[in-house]
Amino acid sequence: MFLRTVGWQRWLPVGALLTPFVADLAFRRAWPDSPTLLVLGGLYAAACVAFGFTFASPGRPYSESPEPIALTQSRRTRKLARSAAILLWLLGLAIGAYDIRAWILLPIWLGGIALWFVGWYEPARLPRARRWQWALVIVLMVLAAALRLAGLETLQNGNHDEYITPDMAIVRTRAEVGLPIFVQRPRDIGSLLMVSSYVRRAVFDVAGTSLTTMRLPSALIGIVNVGLTFAVGRYLIGFRGSLIAATALATMTADLAFSRRGDPTIEGTLVWALVTLLLVRGLARKSVSSMALAGLALGASVYLYPSARLALAYAPIGPLIALLDPRLRGRWLVTGIGVMTIGALVGIGPLLVTYYVQPAAFAHDSGHIVWLMQALAEFARTWQVIALAPAWEHLRDALLSYSVQPGRTIHYVWNRGLFEFTLSSLLYGGLAIAMFRLIDWRTRQIAIWFWSGTIALSALSSLTPAVHRQQPAFPAAVLLIGLAADRAIAWFERRDVRLGRVALGVASLGLAAAMAFQTWLYFGAFAQLDHEFWQSQLARYVFTLPRGHHLALVTGGDEHLEFGLSVSTDDQRRVTHQKVRRLVDGLPVPETGTGVSFVFHRSAETWIDVVQGIYPGGRRSELRSPDPSVPFSPLWYVYEVPPDRLGGLTGVDLTVIDATGRREQRVVEDLTVPADLGQTMAFPIEATWRGWARPARPADTTVTLMVPVGGSVVARLGGTEIALSDAGSREARVSSGAFPFSIRSRLARPGDEPGAAWTGAADGRASAFPGPRASRWPGAPRIAVDWLRDDTGELLRRDYDVVIGDFSLRERAIPRTRVLQRWKAELAIERDERTDFELRSDSPARVVIDGTQVWPRPEERVFSRAGAEDPNFRVRLTAGTHEIVVERREVGGCCLALLWHPRGGSATLVPPEAYAALPWP
Repeated sequence: MFLRTVGWQRWLPVGALLTPFVADLAFRRAWPDSPTLLVLGGLYAAACVAFGFTFASPGRPYSESPEPIALTQSRRTRKLARSAAILLWLLGLAIGAYDIRAWILLPIWLGGIALWFVGWYEPARLPRARRWQWALVIVLMVLAAALRLAGLETLQNGNHDEYITPDMAIVRTRAEVGLPIFVQRPRDIGSLLMVSSYVRRAVFDVAGTSLTTMRLPSALIGIVNVGLTFAVGRYLIGFRGSLIAATALATMTADLAFSRRGDPTIEGTLVWALVTLLLVRGLARKSVSSMALAGLALGASVYLYPSARLALAYAPIGPLIALLDPRLRGRWLVTGIGVMTIGALVGIGPLLVTYYVQPAAFAHDSGHIVWLMQALAEFARTWQVIALAPAWEHLRDALLSYSVQPGRTIHYVWNRGLFEFTLSSLLYGGLAIAMFRLIDWRTRQIAIWFWSGTIALSALSSLTPAVHRQQPAFPAAVLLIGLAADRAIAWFERRDVRLGRVALGVASLGLAAAMAFQTWLYFGAFAQLDHEFWQSQLARYVFTLPRGHHLALVTGGDEHLEFGLSVSTDDQRRVTHQKVRRLVDGLPVPETGTGVSFVFHRSAETWIDVVQGIYPGGRRSELRSPDPSVPFSPLWYVYEVPPDRLGGLTGVDLTVIDATGRREQRVVEDLTVPADLGQTMAFPIEATWRGWARPARPADTTVTLMVPVGGSVVARLGGTEIALSDAGSREARVSSGAFPFSIRSRLARPGDEPGAAWTGAADGRASAFPGPRASRWPGAPRIAVDWLRDDTGELLRRDYDVVIGDFSLRERAIPRTRVLQRWKAELAIERDERTDFELRSDSPARVVIDGTQVWPRPEERVFSRAGAEDPNFRVRLTAGTHEIVVERREVGGCCLALLWHPRGGSATLVPPEAYAALPWP
């Protein structure tokens, strides 16, 4: 009965409807290794063409007639506002030419934008819609908001790019002098993003720094993009198609991922969608005002993520082609194009001065198309078509990134492109419809949007498919999906009412299943992926720390953590932190109200026992990635020290002997004699201060010593010795890292004290030595570290340490000199035993004990790079002391550590107590 009612001819469109699906499946199975790839690609294209040919009939109008425009302002007022906007724009250019950082430029720029908006704004109603239609739109927006805001902090791990954006918002907006919004620089993406950086900083200042506040701006933009997509589709493909398109975007795995990240790439989509909405509104209503506002939105593109600024090339294409369309062209369109251009200039504002002085600032990342220039140059030289093959390959990969070709680094759908099977098939079918209906400005505008985004943002990239840049094409892609679905359903509706209902039901179920699958992929699998697991898990932990806490980070030589750490500590305003690369440089930390967390990179796990020996009574834990695919578990080790365990290690040890032989010992903060001692001791006295000093920065490498009249000073600052008598002063160069010092002074009368100051500070001002950078730990040094000229053996510098463990060798290197680094110490062994050692070094090294080389073996190999062979070696040591020498040739790298496994225990740094103390220098 059903077949007789419909007729066999009416089943032909069903075949056309299924051909893209079948072709997609066959093409997917062949990709990328099948020799029939080209043939299947042709069949795939033919199937989409068949789909488009069948369903490209115009059918019912894609949008209803809009309500008449109701103007609420007088023409005179509007003209005055427009003129004032242009005058402010000219004033901004004049002031910008004099001082591009002047603060007055901001109100001038914003004032011009506001006046232009007032001068062209037209309040108007949206096309008519029924209550049930508005209810569906509200449900859609609630769904989009829920999917982007639910679990914003707990779901989806962070990545490197996500931390760069808020880091710039925190650091740059506070550190820049003047107003840096209009100071863009070539190859400096941060200078392009200052507007959004100030917005994000405002969010942080109001709500504090957290994963939620990092991601909230992107989530809100993602919600707005869904609404804009529906609004654009309402003009272009009608209610049903736009609802399908906006729902596809709301549930799209890739769009969910970018909406729930703290980086700015989604800003490009916002600009393209807003400009398109204003353009199609202008074309639909023949509204010059909408064109003027489209230009204003277009001008804002240069202040957001770089993918936004390519809208400057995309936006004019539709209106210029419309000049050839008899249904659209006219004086209004010429005027509209003109005011759109002026609006874009007003929106760009004083930044035009920067572009005039430095045009390369506008062409940010233009190096991405170098490959195309090379291909064109090769074609011009040889006239061989094969030279243009890279252009075809880039276009192919960009186009297939929607269905077949996964992203270069991240797969948003399992081993596919951006859309799963059903939606990708509809996308290419919709593209075929749009290309068949280029005569209709509505479908033509979607095609222009899709191809502009796909080519300019992905195909022209040096690495395709570049999905994070391709986002502005996402709304166009889902509009094509909505167009295809709506046209296919409408075809059946026009043939038979019952058949139309069946088609609508089948399409609704199929589309709902496909979109639910996309959402399930995100929340079920994608959100667990941890692309930047070291940084992400560390930042998550730091966000949980209470305000005022201190973080001591032992990185193990891995320095790719700055952005996440800067954000999670609010540039050290919420939580302070320091990096510990050498124990004597970083310990002990100052006492804080909530304690200290020592966080050890997995490669520095062996340092934990040493720190635990310094601060006993702490709590150990681990940080692990929730992503089961991460091969390292755990990623970080945490040792939390409560505040009551931190005291007693800072300061300087003072020993005083007076003229009668009376001896007193104190802990003092500086090179001072407590007042009560000065009143009770018999002068002259001899005072000795001992401790460790840590320069705050490499520039603080000079200490100036002064002696009072009648007194004397004998000082050892690391490997430097100074002797002064009877009112003198002298400067001494010291190590760039922590060093032990011993200052002995003869003081003739009460009130006499030796003077000492750090000089050479970056700010040019001296500060008291050793000041707050002094500590009593670790007491006497244990190891002498000599820096020798590799060819002559000349001693260039001597440092001191307490363990053979150092991640800062590159920072303390001697410039332009090839050196041999030598650690010398004495191992104090309590009883005879065999000891397993392990040497970790990223440069060639060797170990000598009691004059015998024990690693590497055989002995004729003087040096070896740890990792090239087994770095473990076993030595039998008798009770007593044994000289140990570790030598390392500096040919790059920064790390060296000597570990042992005492009595079969786990590997740990050889601790300070295992070395005999050296005399105080």
